[in-house]
Amino acid sequence: MNSTQPTCTAAPDVSNLQTWLADRYFRLDRDEALTDCLTDIFTIDGAGALTATPVRDPLNGETAGLMLIGDSGSGKSSLLRRMLRTNPAFSVISETSEGNTLFETVKPAATIKSLAITIAERTGYTKMKSNIHGDEAWEVARHRMSVCGVSLLVIDEAHHLLRKGSGRDTEGAVQTMKNLLQGDSSVAVILSGVQKLYEGVLSDPETDRRFIKMRLRRIQEGSGEAHRFGLCVAKCAQHLGLDLPAEMCFAERVLFAENGDAGRSIRLAKQTLRRAMIMNRRAVDLSDAALCFEKIHLGREAAPFASGDWSTIRENLESMGWVR
Repeated sequence: MNSTQPTCTAAPDVSNLQTWLADRYFRLDRDEALTDCLTDIFTIDGAGALTATPVRDPLNGETAGLMLIGDSGSGKSSLLRRMLRTNPAFSVISETSEGNTLFETVKPAATIKSLAITIAERTGYTKMKSNIHGDEAWEVARHRMSVCGVSLLVIDEAHHLLRKGSGRDTEGAVQTMKNLLQGDSSVAVILSGVQKLYEGVLSDPETDRRFIKMRLRRIQEGSGEAHRFGLCVAKCAQHLGLDLPAEMCFAERVLFAENGDAGRSIRLAKQTLRRAMIMNRRAVDLSDAALCFEKIHLGREAAPFASGDWSTIRENLESMGWVR
């Protein structure tokens, strides 16, 4: 007599799912806006595709730059790294591969001279003396970028270069940003930072006019970008096997709680989904979101994640002047 064996369903691989979630990128309207800005500083080929060849002024041969401005947590670095990873025109230089793009994240203690030394080292020059003058260091750095075929230099957290203090030259740092766009060895430059960067560059009209600007603004309630954010959250939950009831208005609550900051909102949404998954829940629970929020914002009440009708809760919070 044949017996029917029960079908065993394999348990989800939580480790792999956590990795998958961490790697998910939320594509929002700002991605298209960045691509549009890039067409102002790089040429387009016959097929209409972006190239890594900088646009040059026909009169003086100067290249152009882009300044990406946003608050801390707005997602500037993720936006730039994702663009470089997915756009075939650009290849980032690493320890194991050559390329046409340098991505440098400025450390808080860095100076404009130390950045030049870092760039020289990243492009294979290790003989730089520590007592070299800043102008000489940049001559070496620019020569090395030219030799290595670098056409784009991305300076992330560039506002750190404008800090005041001993051994720092704020005015010289701003001038260097302009000089990178001048001469035969000039490259296209993307500067990324907070409002302080914009104000610093604005202080020198000659530098300011050479950079187009893009500001990462907060995601507004009811906007197309808010809708896309919600779709990204829903797709992640679905892939993780989590139910996300529409009436919960989870994405809307997250955006409200994080004041529409894209980077912070994405982090909170991901942390909540991850907690629901490792707690073996079948659905996203607002208690998980509240706990994750309180861990991020110590001592701040997670009122946006209270149970109940979201429209009523939001109205009450707004009337009380609730802010994160």
